[in-house]
Amino acid sequence: MASAMKKEKVAIIGSGLIGRSWAMLFAGVGYQVTIYDIIPDIVEKALKETKQELDNLEKQGLLRGNRTAAEQFACISGTDKLKDAIAGAIYVQECVPERLDIKKKLYTEVDTLVGPNTILASSTSTFMPSLFSEDLKHRDQVLVAHPVNPPYYVPLVEIVPAPWTKPAYTAKARELMTEIGQKPVTLSRQIEGFALNRIQYAILNETWRLVADGILSVKDIDVVMSEGLGMRYAFLGPLETAHLNAEGMLNYCDRYCNTIYAVSQTMGPTPRMEGKVAEQVAKELEEMVPIDKLPERRAWPHTMRLNEHLQIKGNHVILVPYEKQHVEKYHQWMQSEELQELTASEPLSLEEEYRMQSSWREDNDKCTFLILDADRYAETNDEIDALVGDTNIFIKSTPDEEDRTVVGEIEIMIAEPSARQRRLGWEATILMLLFGAEHLHIARYVAITKDTNEKAMRMFGRLQFHETNRTAVFREVTFERTVDEAWIAWLKAATGTYDVVPYGAVQ
Repeated sequence: MASAMKKEKVAIIGSGLIGRSWAMLFAGVGYQVTIYDIIPDIVEKALKETKQELDNLEKQGLLRGNRTAAEQFACISGTDKLKDAIAGAIYVQECVPERLDIKKKLYTEVDTLVGPNTILASSTSTFMPSLFSEDLKHRDQVLVAHPVNPPYYVPLVEIVPAPWTKPAYTAKARELMTEIGQKPVTLSRQIEGFALNRIQYAILNETWRLVADGILSVKDIDVVMSEGLGMRYAFLGPLETAHLNAEGMLNYCDRYCNTIYAVSQTMGPTPRMEGKVAEQVAKELEEMVPIDKLPERRAWPHTMRLNEHLQIKGNHVILVPYEKQHVEKYHQWMQSEELQELTASEPLSLEEEYRMQSSWREDNDKCTFLILDADRYAETNDEIDALVGDTNIFIKSTPDEEDRTVVGEIEIMIAEPSARQRRLGWEATILMLLFGAEHLHIARYVAITKDTNEKAMRMFGRLQFHETNRTAVFREVTFERTVDEAWIAWLKAATGTYDVVPYGAVQ
């Protein structure tokens, strides 16, 4: 049961995507939120879209916060009067367009309306807070709280004080960001580009040089990030990675500082993203993702292949990627007529099995892990010896563009007879369900099993799936389960240990 709603008020200035995301985040923990925009019809439209978004998130099992969609929307109101929006607010989040003249005009007006205790935070990604707060009476209350778009799904917030911002307000802003589920970082002082964009620009500049110098194609440069650095940095930042890649950071500096400096000296001046190189980059990108496919690409996160570089650790099982060294043992399993029948599979030659493994690694719609007996692996440190089965999620998106839902069909196979009756399949299934919900954004699960497989049917019943269909011709039973926060909490309690960590050594 949700706790009582809060009495404190938060004002959101600007009703675009960023503003609505902020409103939902604050409402998720019960703050009374007022969205302000200059035209009544725009405010009304924003409220309608916010309600639809909250309802859709709830249906998909992606709603954040500790309240239902209806309870959250009950916390949100709108107004076209700035004074009414700000009155009584403990915190104001400004989300107007990125034009300095607009921000200066707005903050001058806000300065006449706000009290001495209200935090004034800007969502700007461009302007240091001093640029629009220097002449304000309440300038010591102004800071930047820069989100990453879209803030509802990407939790980082950069908190940037102006030279005159009171530390108490900076600390309180960070506290609020943590409370609503974001991940704040606090800069000690303002700096152009803040932190995220400075790092992002450094990467863009060097990738631009590599294209301009004819070293790599656009596609291959993106592979360097998506299949290399991106996988690494999704779990470890660059400094911790360096710390782990040697015997601590000082040892890393001893080993690599001269090399890093020497390579960096060859990088040349900062490039301008224009001219023939811009045309070349645009051409290659449009071959990868045509302009008319951009909305589709944005809507589909393509996070399924995360499993290539991850392992999932439980109490008694470890889920690892399906690698080439595993193929021979997997091939031996699948010679079993029993497993062929249970998995509706045809026997393959060893060469075909290698091709299958390779195709699975390239499949954005299938997520596969092999199951290790953790106790056996602890004894032998041999993955092949510890292999006992596999688990898969087949991923699809519902065709309804207005209510797109990511659906996952889950499979589990314990192939080693000696590993059965030990609840390894139960634990592996829970780990996979959690991974799919939290990393692949699965909103609804489907499980299909033979009606002769009584153990599987009982297991999915215990996992709180419900039967939705029986097909007499194929002798199959279909089970389904919608993902929600309560069920995720139940799954975590049922397994006890659930850690997603990089697979293998980081080089």
